[in-house]
Amino acid sequence: MYFSERNKLKPQKEIVLGNLDRTCKNRLWNCIYDIYRRNGYDSLEIKKSLNYVLDKVGEKYTYSSLLGSLFGQTVEDGVKRLEQVWENSEWYCEFDIIETILETKIDVTYSDDETPIPQLFNTIFEEEKSGYRIIDNMIIAITDPVELEEIEESLNTPFDVVDESLTKALKFYSDRESPDYKNSIKESITAVESMCKIICDDDSLELGRALGKLESKGIYIHSAMKEGFKKLYGYTSDANGIRHGGIDESEVMAEDAKYMLVTCSAFVNYLKEKYLKTQGEYDGKD
Repeated sequence: MYFSERNKLKPQKEIVLGNLDRTCKNRLWNCIYDIYRRNGYDSLEIKKSLNYVLDKVGEKYTYSSLLGSLFGQTVEDGVKRLEQVWENSEWYCEFDIIETILETKIDVTYSDDETPIPQLFNTIFEEEKSGYRIIDNMIIAITDPVELEEIEESLNTPFDVVDESLTKALKFYSDRESPDYKNSIKESITAVESMCKIICDDDSLELGRALGKLESKGIYIHSAMKEGFKKLYGYTSDANGIRHGGIDESEVMAEDAKYMLVTCSAFVNYLKEKYLKTQGEYDGKD
């Protein structure tokens, strides 16, 4: 907190959703500019990444040949064109640009301590009180560090089928143009169900039955917690649940999908640790 804020000469920012103020917008662009500038304009990786982003936003490629340079089609000019797009875009299109840059998996860092690029953007979001963070190269409306940690950890299990469901849940939740909260909830609970099937070594089990069989596999869960997840499963899977169309899409809110995403991520992490301990594979570092 700076002098003006500490002394209440300037009001403190509140968490902002659905917009970017000018300071945050400028700082994010400065980060993008430095990402492309840091390794030098002659880097092949920089050129490939920039061309990919320019193509995605509907701009012409930049070129690296002498002829291209003579006609102003340099990488530097490409960055300037991208800046023009950035300046004239709505906030959600600017987020699309950031996600597109992250898609290229550009292997450069911004600072001497080799800070990963997503962390650079997250630092700006946090400092500028933006209500968004990057997880798995997607920008989502979650700021609580504990919630973020649970989701990030759950996306890196040794089990592909679990990771795939949670990644889908995250994508459905974070889609800014057309969020699908109903399917996000479905995928969140499917991830838990898949984790239980792996533990029980039985693909035919639905979650309610699988929870009842965990003890036979050496996984002991308090009865209240077990019943709580059975009820959550009922919310999605009984005759009036989300999976069977019993709940209309308009009735499912962002906060519902967020709750299920965070809760199911935490439960997947919990089950994973217990399971790996029974297999002698858990090292306590996750």
